[in-house]
Amino acid sequence: MNKAKISIALTKSLLKQINDECKQTGLSRSSFIEMILRQYYRPKDQKETAVLRAAH
Repeated sequence: MNKAKISIALTKSLLKQINDECKQTGLSRSSFIEMILRQYYRPKDQKETAVLRAAH
């Protein structure tokens, strides 16, 4: 399997997991992804925080 096919398979698998979690939690996809990002990504300054908020 080449890298492109592996990447597509992993992306599809990740999207399925996200969709399943959203159904279980009742969160929208964007809210769920934002929650995960907040757990693992700590902004270094206020500018990065503003960028995260604008993306939502």
